[in-house]
Formats: sequence, C-alpha cells, structure tokens
Amino acid sequence: MQNSINQRWLLASYPQGMPVAANWVMDAQPVPDPGPGQIVVKAKWLSVDPYMRGRMSPAANYTKGVAVGEVMHGGGVGEVAVSNHPAWKPGDIAEHGLAGVVGSDA
Repeated sequence: MQNSINQRWLLASYPQGMPVAANWVMDAQPVPDPGPGQIVVKAKWLSVDPYMRGRMSPAANYTKGVAVGEVMHGGGVGEVAVSNHPAWKPGDIAEHGLAGVVGSDA
C-alpha cells in the first residue's frame, strides 16, 4: 500500500515490576501490499488485557511471550482497507487476535 505507514508498539525491554513508558518504542513501517487471500485492516480499537503482562516476560508461561523488539500481541477490531480475499471487501469490519497482522487466508 504505497505511502501508507503502519505504526506499531514494540517491546523495548522486559518490565521490572509495573510496565513504564521506557519499556516500549513506537516503530513505523510501510504497510505491505496484501498477497493472494490476504487483507489489510485499519485498526479502530485495540484491546489491552491483564494477560498481556505475562507475555512481557522472558519466563516460561502458558503461551509464547513477546520478545524484545517484537510487536505486542493483542486483539483488535478494524475496517478492511484493501482486500485480495473473496470473502472480504473494503469497509467490512474485521476482528483479529493478533493486532498488526497483515492478513490471513482464514
């Protein structure tokens, strides 16, 4: 998507105690064009949930954590901006369990 920028929060460091602003860094990348069967969704709402704290740790947990330098995982709802998927059209509302994902064949 030429000239479109995706802003995303990356984990800069593992929090010691309560997370602080220094544990995060804002990153900006060009939005890639969707491949066959993929969509691009413009986020409208992002979920911030208690389970996220466990994912901000290098310790073993019930699910894979977020590594330093990775995008924080979380739910999101948004509007389809571009679609290369027959079941989705621009303007549709989409929900995904991993905000920041470009698209899926699902």
